[in-house]
Amino acid sequence: MNKFKLIAFALLLMFGIAACGGGGGTDDDNGGYTGSTDPADISTNNADELALAATSGTATAIAQNAAPSGGYTSVSRQLVVLGLTSRNRSANRTANEPIAGVCESGTADFTANDDYTDIVIIYSNCVISDYNGSYIVDGRFEMHEAPDGSFSMAYQNFRITYAGETYYLNMSVQCDANYNCTWSSEGEGIDGRTYRVEGASVTTTGSNSYSVSATVYDPDYGYIEVQSNVTYGSCSYGVPSSGTITVTDGNGDTMLIVFND
Repeated sequence: MNKFKLIAFALLLMFGIAACGGGGGTDDDNGGYTGSTDPADISTNNADELALAATSGTATAIAQNAAPSGGYTSVSRQLVVLGLTSRNRSANRTANEPIAGVCESGTADFTANDDYTDIVIIYSNCVISDYNGSYIVDGRFEMHEAPDGSFSMAYQNFRITYAGETYYLNMSVQCDANYNCTWSSEGEGIDGRTYRVEGASVTTTGSNSYSVSATVYDPDYGYIEVQSNVTYGSCSYGVPSSGTITVTDGNGDTMLIVFND
């Protein structure tokens, strides 16, 4: 169990992002994304859709990596620590037994193989509190450890409710034996399509203002690189009220999106 306490510490450092938020090959790994994984090519025919992808991906990066009410607590970090804590508290449990000490109410049901290298935890209306308040967690967590010490974690159909706001996400984390980790996540965009977001970096630059760098996968046209400097205000549906988003496609061509309320 000490190894996994060390992993939890390493991931606490790795996921310490501070923010608050408001046609090609396919891939069905990492939480269920089935869209294109090819590089996108900006054209007059798809510019509008890629603009929606960039806008939705920016909102997804902010929402999925931060608690929504100024608590500056990374949801990604919370989920990783939650899974590892649940795993550590599951010792000597049998299949489909709730894990004590994880949920204040609700359940966290656990199954595993004999050597605990493959585990599944199902959270159902699980209430967890920290210094920022209470979270309600629902969804499926999986963790798999390889003989070389590398491991993966996946959060499938997760729903996080915090401070009156609900976020839906699928997220996967891949780590080598030295705890060098990468993550990717999926989220529904403002147009109802599902996007994958990878390598997101989110920085708070002011009140409801953010600088975001991320790779966003459009399910129809492939991935784009996004650099966003945006502020959220009176606009709805996850659209910034001001700022810009620069989109770069697989050929190095760029597109600028300007928000003017």
